[in-house]
Amino acid sequence: MTTPRRVLGPISGNIQKRKELSPYVRGKIIGARLASATPTQMSQQLNLHDSTIRTTIKRDPLRNNGESQPRPGQPKTYTDRDVRNLVRHVRINPKDTYVQVRRALGFTFCDNTIKAMLKPLGITNWRCKRRPHLTLKAAKERLAWCKARKH
Repeated sequence: MTTPRRVLGPISGNIQKRKELSPYVRGKIIGARLASATPTQMSQQLNLHDSTIRTTIKRDPLRNNGESQPRPGQPKTYTDRDVRNLVRHVRINPKDTYVQVRRALGFTFCDNTIKAMLKPLGITNWRCKRRPHLTLKAAKERLAWCKARKH
């Protein structure tokens, strides 16, 4: 067993996160339970902890086909209406900064929340393409050059 992490100490690369059981493994556990195997026998056979087997059996009535239940997570601080207003503003004013967007729409959200609102719609940050600064005279000359070589 690995040594526990000390408070504010470095995180060891050897410590792995726990992985969720697949619906197939959960099905094997429930099937073995129906065949009247004990949790100790199942833990030896499936190479899992005894507590994992017991918890899986205990939570089986709550699951649908061995799938994990959805986790609640933190509730959203914004509404669909906020997202629509944000998208409308960003499409009209694509070069606005987050501060300008917040000020224009009266939002109190942080930058990460605004990014999270725009990400599912495929709107992200990217650098503007550098374009040459054209004077009116240079633009007319370019247009004349293009028209001369149109055909």
